[in-house]
Amino acid sequence: MNPRQDLVQLFSTFMRFEADRFGGWLTDASLRRSMKARLSHTSHLAESGWAEHWHGQWQLPVDDSVAGDSASDSALDRTRLLARSHLMAYLQEPCFWAARKTLTAFDQTSLTAADGFQVAIAEIERVLKGFDPERGTGLKSYASVIFSNVIRDRLRQQREVDVCTPWALLRKVSQKRLGEALLAAGWSEIDSARRTLAWSCFKTIYVPTAEANSPVPKATRQLQRPSRDTWMAIAELYNSRRLELAGGEPSCSPEELAEWLEVCATAVRAYVCPEVASLNAPTGSGESGEWLDRLPAGEKDSLLAAAVVAEEVRERQERWRQMQAVLHEAISALPETSQLLLQLYYREQARQQEIADRLQIKQYTVSRRLTKVRQILLQALATWSRDVLHISLTTAVLQDISVSLEAWLETSYARADADSHSSNVVEPLS
Repeated sequence: MNPRQDLVQLFSTFMRFEADRFGGWLTDASLRRSMKARLSHTSHLAESGWAEHWHGQWQLPVDDSVAGDSASDSALDRTRLLARSHLMAYLQEPCFWAARKTLTAFDQTSLTAADGFQVAIAEIERVLKGFDPERGTGLKSYASVIFSNVIRDRLRQQREVDVCTPWALLRKVSQKRLGEALLAAGWSEIDSARRTLAWSCFKTIYVPTAEANSPVPKATRQLQRPSRDTWMAIAELYNSRRLELAGGEPSCSPEELAEWLEVCATAVRAYVCPEVASLNAPTGSGESGEWLDRLPAGEKDSLLAAAVVAEEVRERQERWRQMQAVLHEAISALPETSQLLLQLYYREQARQQEIADRLQIKQYTVSRRLTKVRQILLQALATWSRDVLHISLTTAVLQDISVSLEAWLETSYARADADSHSSNVVEPLS
């Protein structure tokens, strides 16, 4: 893949796929004009500074003093959309590499790299909401971890959904998830209520059991269609409870309920594993062009705002250097075997089983040792955050620090690996 270097390209171009391979960069004219306009007034910010600038623009709060002003609300929406679009362009590379790396770790999957990329980039709101520059981790590093987690969750979820029969899927799904799926499928409130009640009756009557002499199958992923007698029992229960619904609900036959529930299973399957749509797809409105062509150009920022951003960037860079020193010291204090483990896992990107074979130990031993090493580093980083940055170590904060640590390990060892190829550096962290 040809990486982008120019700031305008970084924040205005999007990846194009040819089959399952990188096919080049597509420039969005609106975003390109936006970046050029800003660079003509503010040229001193580096890549990370612009990333944090656009993230700040995306986070702009609503001014209560102008609440209800449609013109102000519209301008704010345009600013946020513009910032989100710039950040989506910026995060193309980490999303691509997260998809490639994650999918390689799964032996069997129907997702291609292009599919994985679209699954991950669709969760950009999750990345932007969770990212906090005060933690010292760059946006790209943080996004890489989140994108990888999103794809892994999708693969596990898809594997579960793919192997389930409709009836097993309905046994597993929660009422909340069913309601969301029916809403996403476009069902009205009353139709969703009817189908939810039918699903509730289905779960009440059709209860699989593990008893060998039971005519009902076990609760497995291959749960078979209920028998005729079971459907009649489900219909009887539904008709006795239909008065719970608003209005005079007519009675339903077993066949009608079976059809409803099959629709429910289809809706759940589509909701849990939705089809992936590309941002470069045609608008479909009879006009030429893609959805990205409709992004607004946005407004110019003041030089004062740029100066504030630059000062914040300098402060965060200093905290970043301090955090790196803390982690370097913590890693240096680890036993040689633990340092080797980190090199194999993060620098050489070896799988746990490959590491186990190389070190002649069990795979679960590798997993346990990696967990212990991460805990040691997390404790060092959390202690520094509490004592130096005066951050209260709540559960949510510790989770954020853990994500930042994982991102730092991945990027630091990857960078050290690149340095070693060019300058024969032996140490994993410089």
